[in-house]
Amino acid sequence: LWCTFELGAFLKDSGREKPVEFLPVSVAFQLLLQWAFMTLLCLAVQVSLYIEEAADAEHSSDAALLFFFVWVLPAGLGILPVLLHYGLQHLEDVQQLGEQLANFSVRDAGCTCCTVDHCDPPTGNQLLCDRELIFRTLKRWYRNSALDSGEKDHHLDRFDALVRERLSSSVLPLVGAGAPPARYRMALYLPLLTAMFPHYLHLGRVRLRGWGLVQWLMAYGAFAATALFFFWLCFFCCRWSVKKIRKAVPRWVVIPAVQSLVLLLPIAFWLPYRAVLQRTGSSLAAGLVLSCMWLILLCLSSTLQLLACWRSQGPLSQTAARCRAPPFFLRVGCTR
Repeated sequence: LWCTFELGAFLKDSGREKPVEFLPVSVAFQLLLQWAFMTLLCLAVQVSLYIEEAADAEHSSDAALLFFFVWVLPAGLGILPVLLHYGLQHLEDVQQLGEQLANFSVRDAGCTCCTVDHCDPPTGNQLLCDRELIFRTLKRWYRNSALDSGEKDHHLDRFDALVRERLSSSVLPLVGAGAPPARYRMALYLPLLTAMFPHYLHLGRVRLRGWGLVQWLMAYGAFAATALFFFWLCFFCCRWSVKKIRKAVPRWVVIPAVQSLVLLLPIAFWLPYRAVLQRTGSSLAAGLVLSCMWLILLCLSSTLQLLACWRSQGPLSQTAARCRAPPFFLRVGCTR
């Protein structure tokens, strides 16, 4: 209930309204897990390339590949299931957001004092009712409109309408399809990918594997594209499973299936480039494959924007049942 009170403080005066950024709490933990996974992946790539450069030329590739899988597989088997678990939970909440906004009612919001019967469990002291305090505050905020209407609970209806109309137009475009904002994704991936760039320049200078600077720069571009494809795939697989099979299949079955796809499909995305470069040795042919990789990635990334636009413009009034759970947006930053 206190979350609704804080929310009302932002919404009650449109003339002095400050920009508010909505970021679900669960997104922060997902970004942390993605950062941990990508950090381990980038370290594995760099160390495996260092081993390949330092080891005997005949066995360097085998040693580097063995190290890469020994390092990456535990990360994929340990971090990825946790990431997918919270990703599924987050997208389930986002899927309910439209219904919760369309049917929001401040009367249904719960508070701790009413839950414990206005009695402090440790001491037995009487507790003031937060609900009465907040309802009186809303009545004071909307006193003028209440006098005009003559209705007893007009201030509560006014607040409900404010949340359903104005907040929905603010929250849905920001939360969108459920993916983290683009600037957060860039802040997550760009430092890691940029830190690897000098190493690839060095490998081109020493001509490791007989590749020149152009080939190693293309290898860097292929790795960056695969890393970004991994993020898109995590989001798409979680979203698809939530929309299509989550209600029929338990999560402990969904997560291993999604995990297998998320680990195998990026390899399939990267293999054509490596196969063309390995078999033909042609920079032109490998460059064409690399261009196709980035074109595919661009098309896939644009679907996130299309989903966000469709989500923000979709009708909120088509839901019939009222959701009694605490609204998803009220769990954004309230810690009370």
